[in-house]
Amino acid sequence: MKHSIKRVISLLSLSIIFSSCFPEEEYPDYGSYLSFVTVSKAESDTEPSKIVLRDDSDRILNVLEDPYLLLKALKPSQRAVVYFDPIDCDIMQPESIDVRLCQVDTCVFISKTAFVETEKDLDSFGSDSFQVNESPYFPSITSKYINLFIGAFGINPYLHKFTTAYVSESQNPSEPEKLYLHFCHNANKDTSGYQYWHWVSIPLEDFKHLFPEKDNLILKIRNLGAMDKAINFSLKNLPLE
Repeated sequence: MKHSIKRVISLLSLSIIFSSCFPEEEYPDYGSYLSFVTVSKAESDTEPSKIVLRDDSDRILNVLEDPYLLLKALKPSQRAVVYFDPIDCDIMQPESIDVRLCQVDTCVFISKTAFVETEKDLDSFGSDSFQVNESPYFPSITSKYINLFIGAFGINPYLHKFTTAYVSESQNPSEPEKLYLHFCHNANKDTSGYQYWHWVSIPLEDFKHLFPEKDNLILKIRNLGAMDKAINFSLKNLPLE
């Protein structure tokens, strides 16, 4: 599944040359596309230290131009969002594309996953408030992750933990085509300060055995003291591998 998205103009202050959870300066070079990638090292004897960027469809973003030396800051196994321009190639090529790297955002948190019986069991995962951005960084799903751009108040974003849970009692027997999951936020008492925005990726591997015969995944946002929210993702034509 291709999950590079046409350029979006950020309304947020996260946009810097090498983004983190604490932006200090703005940088205008977004490139034309963005993509979620996992960082690894090349399995090559000739280039053992070469960094490889692989998107969720296992396509390689082959960095031919790195004018801001962004690759040097990336670490193997890290998940990141990269902004880039394709170089003399079709953006829809399935195996690899040549790119000019414009910006990297490494502030991508990975949600934990859980299976519980009742919604009361969700209390241990937290119910602190946050916002899910729906424009320009809309929620998306790939074969491996659900990706959300969220805003929460606090001072130290690394105190904040996220859990996505399957709750047995939340499944509706009258709607067997729908799979319900709950997304929980535990701020660990870090609830005052400024509002910061960052990505959260929800790994789908633990839930894939539930996907057959399901048409939709409904992600219920657990948000104590705020309006309940549910995000609908289509599972039709989503690769399971």
